Amino acid sequence: MTIRFENQSQWDNSVITSIEIKAPKEKVYKVVYQENPRPKLCPKIKNSTVVFDDGIVQEFYFDIAKDDGSMRRIRTISRCDGDIIEFFQPTPPQYLQGYFVKWIFEEVSMNCCKIIAENLWKMNEYTHTKFPADDKMSTEEKLRQHIILYSNSALEAIQEKAVASI
Repeated sequence: MTIRFENQSQWDNSVITSIEIKAPKEKVYKVVYQENPRPKLCPKIKNSTVVFDDGIVQEFYFDIAKDDGSMRRIRTISRCDGDIIEFFQPTPPQYLQGYFVKWIFEEVSMNCCKIIAENLWKMNEYTHTKFPADDKMSTEEKLRQHIILYSNSALEAIQEKAVASI
């Protein structure tokens, strides 16, 4: 099974965020992939269940609290390939046609790791409903800011968990 997206042109938008974590790369990687800490990585995630894990491909579901207080179950498939973990959601949020994330783990030093998070997405006809343009910001920029916030909060939670595990 391959979930790589070699053709970057299929995505409307992308944004890259990153963080340096004062912990060995192996510890940081373990926090993300091997310990299944997803409820701890985002305050909106309330539950996470791994249904398949062969050490390379992992399929999991998580329940996320929506803005209105209801819950949404999200299916995610990830693939681990060396220092890269790729994620995609077969059924993305209603306001996206597709969403894909690639986390690249780089060793900065023996006790420091950098995670580069590349987020790619394709909008659909509902994007403008969820993120309506106004005088200050376009729909595209509102969605971009939303994804940056989500990506940064996940990276910060990984940092917190990785540093605590040392």
